[in-house]
Amino acid sequence: MVDVEVVDSGRWSPKPGESSGLMEAKEVEHLLRTLRQSWEHDELKQALTRVQELFPTLLLDLNNNNKKSALAPCQFEQNCVHGAVLETMEHMRSYLDIQQMGLQLLSTFIGISEDILFDMQETSFITLLVRILLDNTSDLTVQMHGMKILSKLLSPDDVRIHLNLANKIQLVEVITKDIATYMDNCDLLVHTLVSLAILLSGDKALQEQFSSHHLDLFLEMLFDHTADMTLVLKCFRLLHILASTASVRPVLVQRGVLPRVYHCMKVWQAEVCVVEHCVHLLMLLCQEGARSGALADAPVRKELVDKGIIMETLVPEMMSKADSADLQLYGLTIFNHTVEKLLRWWEELGPAGEVDVGSQWLKVIYMAMARQMAHEDVQVMACRSLAKLLEYKPDVYMWIGEGSDEKQDPVHTLCLGAILMYEYNADVFTAAASAIFYLTADNDTLCEIMWEKNTEHHKEVVARYDGDVLKLLATVLTDHPKKGSIQTEAIITIACLADIDMIRHQCFVLHVHKLILQAMDTFPGDDVLQEASIEALAVLGGAASGAEVLHSLNAVNKILLCLKRFTYNINIQKKGLMAIQVLVDPRLLQSATTCSDLVDVLKTAMHNFPDKVTLQKEAVVAMQILAERGLDGEKRGQHSLMSEMLVDHRCHELLFHICEIFDDDEGLHDLASECLYVIGIEQDLKSRMLVAACSKGYISGVECLIEIGAEVNTGQGEDTPLYCAVKNRDTNMVRLLLRQEIRDVQGPLKLSLKQESHEITGMLLSLIGQDREMGKLLWGGYGLHDLRPEWLLPSLSANNTQHAYSSESESSGCLDIKCIR
Repeated sequence: MVDVEVVDSGRWSPKPGESSGLMEAKEVEHLLRTLRQSWEHDELKQALTRVQELFPTLLLDLNNNNKKSALAPCQFEQNCVHGAVLETMEHMRSYLDIQQMGLQLLSTFIGISEDILFDMQETSFITLLVRILLDNTSDLTVQMHGMKILSKLLSPDDVRIHLNLANKIQLVEVITKDIATYMDNCDLLVHTLVSLAILLSGDKALQEQFSSHHLDLFLEMLFDHTADMTLVLKCFRLLHILASTASVRPVLVQRGVLPRVYHCMKVWQAEVCVVEHCVHLLMLLCQEGARSGALADAPVRKELVDKGIIMETLVPEMMSKADSADLQLYGLTIFNHTVEKLLRWWEELGPAGEVDVGSQWLKVIYMAMARQMAHEDVQVMACRSLAKLLEYKPDVYMWIGEGSDEKQDPVHTLCLGAILMYEYNADVFTAAASAIFYLTADNDTLCEIMWEKNTEHHKEVVARYDGDVLKLLATVLTDHPKKGSIQTEAIITIACLADIDMIRHQCFVLHVHKLILQAMDTFPGDDVLQEASIEALAVLGGAASGAEVLHSLNAVNKILLCLKRFTYNINIQKKGLMAIQVLVDPRLLQSATTCSDLVDVLKTAMHNFPDKVTLQKEAVVAMQILAERGLDGEKRGQHSLMSEMLVDHRCHELLFHICEIFDDDEGLHDLASECLYVIGIEQDLKSRMLVAACSKGYISGVECLIEIGAEVNTGQGEDTPLYCAVKNRDTNMVRLLLRQEIRDVQGPLKLSLKQESHEITGMLLSLIGQDREMGKLLWGGYGLHDLRPEWLLPSLSANNTQHAYSSESESSGCLDIKCIR
């Protein structure tokens, strides 16, 4: 037994009894000291060789739980072995063998130890690595291991962020130089492509620089190594990155990337992954040069059609590889981009006697939908493709149906299936509904088939079910109160069936409404259950006395809590607003707290979804209904607490915004006008809203309020509508107000003079002191001093007359107006 003295170096101390591990640790410590302190070439080379032998073996023992050999690799990591190697490489830069061995070691370290990799991900080391690569461009070993290390170090986003553009350009130069020098070495090229893809990802400026200076070299490499699938896939990954940038796409097309893609598809036709990458790139390039409604300006789309790539290559690939969801998605997207030109080309130049292009693409769409039901993005694109196909080639309907003898495909059933399968996905529903619209347009047979599949028909059948389906659903809700998914499905079914009067009435008899409210309390965070519950309550509220019963159970307050909890769920917000329209009881609106909560919910929904017309409509209708139901003539004169609360919280400004923004054909403008009328039944509220509209510049809102009888002479001093318009220098608003019977313009006139709003001053002067019989306009007493031409022009235009000065007017302080007919 050899006695070994245990010395604490301050870095690591082995446990007593671990003699073999201690011997290894001693050797490691000696090696690290040599690497950091020695300047002797041979000694350093010997130390690097020993580390190269020792580190992987010891780490293998560590992975095999050999504790005796685990001490040395731990000490390697804890004492920053990579730092010692880097120091050696730094001060021995002129020795190629040291650089080779150092890079080999570093490559081994980062491949085995994540801790070492993390420590090395520093900008300073990347700079050193670039210098080493530049110093040894002709040495394959240095370049191979250097590129391997670089591809690992650049992976995290934060590393790339800390590199400036100059650093990145320098790295690209190093990489492209390796590609040019070692074009025959596929292993090295793979590492260069990995590093290059990481560098270019998300960096538009660098992508443009690379495309301008190095794209030809890259395409040459792709052409020379088309037979190497690994290299081809790496190349296409890089091309995807470049093609995702709009400014780079035309360069790719001009430099001839398309023939390379066609060639790779032909060579690797049997490999799904390569074909997927090729079609993905074609999909990205299809966006080049395209403007909305101008397909002829898209050169890639034109080439894909004119050269027969779509029909001769893409269609067969999609048909033979229908199990590839990505390929179906990319191919359908290309079809969406090219359908109009493709159909026109086929009619003009298509091969005679060939199978019709429409029927072929219908087969592709049907197969994609049938094989990829689990991929909603494929369903969306397939439905969009079907809608476009039917839009540009309506006679395709003859191949759609359920007749096996006529070789028809039941694609309509797949559209319905997509809606049922993804009932909460707005994109799927919109795309499928559009496809169904084109399917049933001028097609009586399909209309009858679709009608037979209509949910209303099935609801009537279910309602007459002898086993009393509603009792079964109530039992399900009662027996599984803690199972959210079961509760959700049951409530969704109830909401659907409750459209039928008999079922709706029976829900109250069986206390189903109480079970729904209980589920809302039990699962407050389940958005799907909450949405279904709100919809069910809204339907039940349509029953005789249904709203009153639900009011007694505090249903509206539960809905309000849900709306506050899911402020960014548009389905819950929309259905909640619809439920409020049905369920709010006038007694509820006598509470200031409830009114305030309702106003908050309305404002939040309208603010969060400003461009959603359907939600805005529901909010405006809800606002109007609340104002109407809040009327309480005995206690508050002729307006409601709710109306006053709406004005206090400036909800009328949301209505003004709607009047300004949304077109009349949306119907929203008229709804907003009606709502303003209901809120402003009392003149005081109308006046407050008018002042607000003038101060905020909502001219459409002012027009609406004047039309429903708002008093333009309301307020005093700075609180008049005209004063607010003058203060804003709003010429159009002032002109609109002056068309009304304005009485007090003195305050606004003084303000316009102070602001030097000369055009507005002229409009105001046209009304002050007019003597319509004598045609004289009094000017004295307002401190006008010298007359300005800008003051006269509005007066001239307002009175449609021409004016001339007289000596009498000069002496009397009056302007004599002589009408010239």
